[in-house]
Amino acid sequence: MLISDYFQDVLDIYPSQKRKNFFKSTYALDFAEKLPVEIFSYMDNDDFTTKASCGQGSWAEYPWIDIIAKGFGDSQEALVIEYRFDCENSRVILSLIPRFKQYGDYISVRGKLINILSHEYLDEFHIDGEDSYSILSKSYSYDELNDSLINSDLYYLITIYNKLVPYFNAFISSEDENADFSKYENEGLFSAQMLDLSSFERSEKFRVSSEFESQSLY
Repeated sequence: MLISDYFQDVLDIYPSQKRKNFFKSTYALDFAEKLPVEIFSYMDNDDFTTKASCGQGSWAEYPWIDIIAKGFGDSQEALVIEYRFDCENSRVILSLIPRFKQYGDYISVRGKLINILSHEYLDEFHIDGEDSYSILSKSYSYDELNDSLINSDLYYLITIYNKLVPYFNAFISSEDENADFSKYENEGLFSAQMLDLSSFERSEKFRVSSEFESQSLY
């Protein structure tokens, strides 16, 4: 089964599942346990961990899948790649999110990371406004979901993610809130040529499997 089929299944099925008793439904457990396994298998990358949820104790408005570098461990402060399912509008949003315990830290570092990204070639991703908790995102309509595009975009975002991690760690490790980070903010992460989409589809590490051996979740 293709990963795009899994995503479309969530968009199709979740609205009706939300009308059921959360504690009597097996859907939430299947979503949390099985979908991360499929995403991890799809990525074929041991440097990351995946987690998914439909809510805790009640149905979430937007079910989600998080992808986080293992280097962050269980820390509440981390860079997070997230798939969020907006079932009402039949779309999936792929986002990059800085996660913090303190809102003030989030605001400070968010602005610094956006300054870095503003110097970069971002292809079809866009930098999010102040009303969003993410800093970078791309939205897929139901009909736009296909494995080739999902694969190339995920690899693209992981490339950006890995480049941002050292800057993120530098920001959160500084105890001086007035520290000068202009060196980081004014440096380019990489050139547009390094993000040539044709290289994504040739990548062996983030290859698109024509079919998963496992059965459908639902």
